Amino acid sequence: LEERDSRTVESVLNAAAKRLGEPSTPTAVRQLEANGVKWAWQMAHFSEADWDQLGVSLGLKTAAKAELSDPSVSAPPANGTQEYKAHGGFTDRMRRFLLLPEANGREAKPLREMSALFLGILSIPVADRQSLLLALCELMALVSGLILATPFDLSGMFPRPLDSHAANIWVVPPTLADGMDALVAMTFLIDLHVAVFAVTLAIYVAAGGNQADDAFCEAVMRVLGNLLEFFTVGVFFPLLCLCFWRIFHHAVSPYPMLANIVIVLMFHHIVGGRV
Repeated sequence: LEERDSRTVESVLNAAAKRLGEPSTPTAVRQLEANGVKWAWQMAHFSEADWDQLGVSLGLKTAAKAELSDPSVSAPPANGTQEYKAHGGFTDRMRRFLLLPEANGREAKPLREMSALFLGILSIPVADRQSLLLALCELMALVSGLILATPFDLSGMFPRPLDSHAANIWVVPPTLADGMDALVAMTFLIDLHVAVFAVTLAIYVAAGGNQADDAFCEAVMRVLGNLLEFFTVGVFFPLLCLCFWRIFHHAVSPYPMLANIVIVLMFHHIVGGRV
């Protein structure tokens, strides 16, 4: 058995007792923990002498061995991707956010989620969480709403061909102006969805977020992370490209604008790397 069974000894012995229909054995659990045995992968290396020192019945010993080799449905899963409650009460995502080692002693893996930006909310008192979540939703709705009309200021920047008003528009090939207008429309629609969903999420938090527990907050933070990701990728960067493209299109010489793009990219790399 590989040393990746992160179940606690208590969960293994409880599952073994359940197989036999007997009560749990807290004395055996305390004895194991007192000797530094806390995880199921340690029990998998027990010898017969180790089991005898534990002082449990033969039936419980065989049931525990069966539980180690073939975990029951009622036992906590050993899959490291599942969330579990450690002795400190932290979920797996929170442990990784705090850079705490995993149950098997390995280094915490990065979350690689946009919602990880908001996990610090779980470290504040429960009574203050609702107000902070509402503030985040309001800020998201405010920023996306303020620039909602900006894409329309960048539409129609290219001249239309003389035959653009053909009788049958379905046979006319798309032009560069059509492509840029489609990008403008996509940016507006994504921004509109971000604003609407931020307001809807704020209503949900206001209605059911009083004394919000960790599960409620993590669900809200996942949605906030998705909204922030959509806003960054689908609104901010397209607007930036459209602005540069418009200025570049109207410029007499392209070299100052190219130098400007290089400076902005350097600034974005420095600031983005620090963030």
